[in-house]
Amino acid sequence: LRCSAGGGDAYKLAGQLAAAVDKEDYKEAARLRDALAEVKAKDPVQRQRDAIARALEGEDFAAAAEAKRKLAKAITDRAAARDNRVNRLLIQTRGGGLQTCDPEGEAVVALSEANPKGQQHFQPTWNPTGDMVACTVIDTASRDSTSSEVLIKWASDGATHVSARGAFVPFYYYWTPSGARLTYLTTFASDELRARSVSLDVVKAFEDEGAGRSLNELLDEGRTVHLQDSAPLYYCHAPSGSRILAHLGDKGKV
Repeated sequence: LRCSAGGGDAYKLAGQLAAAVDKEDYKEAARLRDALAEVKAKDPVQRQRDAIARALEGEDFAAAAEAKRKLAKAITDRAAARDNRVNRLLIQTRGGGLQTCDPEGEAVVALSEANPKGQQHFQPTWNPTGDMVACTVIDTASRDSTSSEVLIKWASDGATHVSARGAFVPFYYYWTPSGARLTYLTTFASDELRARSVSLDVVKAFEDEGAGRSLNELLDEGRTVHLQDSAPLYYCHAPSGSRILAHLGDKGKV
């Protein structure tokens, strides 16, 4: 969510609205509700999110699909314009949860429970526009210490956009410049070599019209795709986000 031209901050308005409801100051709550709706209506990303919710509620799946396409374009257009006017801090709580707040520590938005029992959130990473956050979730109650879940959450309300299971725990996230895909590195041990290697994988957040049909078809939402493995492995995205330059140390390749 962005600040409006008049300076309205959706995060602060939402916090003030919740406080007014708690105090049963319903006249003020109504004013804040309308002000918040006005700010959200001017935000193209939030507008399409609301359109998807309405379409799904009415079981109009064609409209939901169209709104989803427009949502993807709103994100990639915003990334291309470098519109990242979100002055927020991303915080990992002592209990293993995630939240965001403004620089004064106010207007807090919980992206998870403050103390999620049996879970820990790691590597929280903003997307290029500040609309979303990627993170790793580890089940601390599980005996499997290698598997994890990759989550992509909306920063405005903590709703999960993408959830993908991973065989290993990511230690480095790197969004494509368009914000349409999330790449990450994990380490794993090869049974044959009994040595650790680094794996480069990718998860799709949105369709990217500029990436080409073949790449969009290769990547299904909610599924991780392995690209390369090596030790060491260094990489960077092309400005278009459709290609990756990778240095594969043990293979002697770029």
